[in-house]
Amino acid sequence: MTTNAKHTEIIKHMLGMGSKNRQEWGARNYFASYRDGTEFQTLKDMERAGLVKHTQTSPSGMHYYAATDNGLAAVGMRRAHNGYLIPTDEVVA
Repeated sequence: MTTNAKHTEIIKHMLGMGSKNRQEWGARNYFASYRDGTEFQTLKDMERAGLVKHTQTSPSGMHYYAATDNGLAAVGMRRAHNGYLIPTDEVVA
């Protein structure tokens, strides 16, 4: 699995890792894009690479994606035994 800076940026956004409060990281796990959105093709590439999975499409055509365990690992996050998403010791800056 190869990731690039754009993949990392999208996964971090998906997980709320833009917040300075690390306790908020992983409080969410989704990214939404319309088929003609600027990120849609990148999300499809990430899905093929196993970094994200398509979770639903809204009636308006919005596509939702969530990070997989491989996607979490790519940015230094993991799923705890209780299902919560938590940072590892190797968080990608």
